Amino acid sequence: MAAKTGVLHFFGRHFHIVMADNSVAVLKYKRVPNRRVLDFNHTEVPPDFRGQGFAEQLVRAGFRHCLDTRFSVYPSCTYVQKYIRDLATEEEKKIVVEKYY
Repeated sequence: MAAKTGVLHFFGRHFHIVMADNSVAVLKYKRVPNRRVLDFNHTEVPPDFRGQGFAEQLVRAGFRHCLDTRFSVYPSCTYVQKYIRDLATEEEKKIVVEKYY
């Protein structure tokens, strides 16, 4: 199965992809108060679409947004942590923070 849309950004809340069956894959985030840091705190892909690279697309779009806007990423989501370990570019790794306080 495929997606209906590419990655869409609801600024200040999440990135999402509308799937062929109208379900939604999402990367949620929140801005850390008084910091230029986004906490990527949850990814979710509908069961029928898992293992097809949609979570990776969402996280990559989130990183692109942070690189473009000079934000750092705090990865509280376990999938985002795995992405950083296994898939992130060197450029993406440079904007990851382990703490934001």
